[in-house]
Amino acid sequence: MKQETYDRKQFWLSNGTTVQAIKSLPRNPSAKSVKAVWDYKAKGLTIDEARKLIERHTAETNPHGTGGWLRGRRKDRGHIEHDGGRYLTMMQKRRQGQQKLADYLADASAAIWMEGLMDWQNTRLVLPLTDGGCVVTERHEATTWSKNRHWPTSRNVSYFSTRFAASGDTVGNSFPHDRRNGWHGRVLLALGLIDKSVLADRRDMARRLNPTCEIRREHRVGEYVLAHRCVADVFVDVVASDSEGTAFHAADAKSAIAGLRRKAALKSARPTGNVLSASIAHQKWGFCRQGLAEFAQATGLSINEEYTVGEVRDRLTGEVRHRFAKDLETAGL
Repeated sequence: MKQETYDRKQFWLSNGTTVQAIKSLPRNPSAKSVKAVWDYKAKGLTIDEARKLIERHTAETNPHGTGGWLRGRRKDRGHIEHDGGRYLTMMQKRRQGQQKLADYLADASAAIWMEGLMDWQNTRLVLPLTDGGCVVTERHEATTWSKNRHWPTSRNVSYFSTRFAASGDTVGNSFPHDRRNGWHGRVLLALGLIDKSVLADRRDMARRLNPTCEIRREHRVGEYVLAHRCVADVFVDVVASDSEGTAFHAADAKSAIAGLRRKAALKSARPTGNVLSASIAHQKWGFCRQGLAEFAQATGLSINEEYTVGEVRDRLTGEVRHRFAKDLETAGL
């Protein structure tokens, strides 16, 4: 019986890429580098499944052979993976840890971590650290279904934050927590990334927004003061403020100043109607997205929902009124 010929070139062409593109990848490539040459997500694959497929279909002879895309290269032919052995096991775990860290850092954003928007689709937030590591906050959901599986009978959501060093190793244990007001500070304090004195300081909250944040690199631009808002020494965003204490946060200085001018021009708008939402607050009074996200986390409200004025007022504790005093006054709350 004639054996079917395996065409590696045709295999990769049928999957939307080329052998040359795949062979250009380094050993254990990151999700970002794989995505640059092959849209593996369009094939319904995870990054781990994609790596296994690359390893299998870059063997020298056929997809059932041994070796992979770098093992066939002359400079790497001396490198052979072995099972067993304490040293080799340790090195393998280290490489896996470094690859996992690279995947995390590809999606890292201090601004997104601070906004803290998570749901069943967005289950991971990553805070990059100045030492080359990161903090990974993950959402886990356990659902119990009815016997006929038509509807869930219970749902339990939990959150865990883990610190990774630049080597890819975890630092200490994962910290379990909820997402009630102040969760950023509890996480950073538990992971040894912030001092209690920072959390205890409640000054300048119009610019800091969150007690875990600090104001750095202040400088004046005309009639405005620009500064960096940082968390654990990591840049979050730029904040512009005026002599009256009005502040606006944005990704860059130009947007921050433009937003502050618009906010200052709209602050005299009188409250109307009995319905409030983040969208209404942004359009009517020029409030920034960062401030609205922090307010939503502090009060337990959703940034995507509408509420009556009474429902919002019921969530205004003394601490919330202190942190957002100027904006609450503008909104008539």
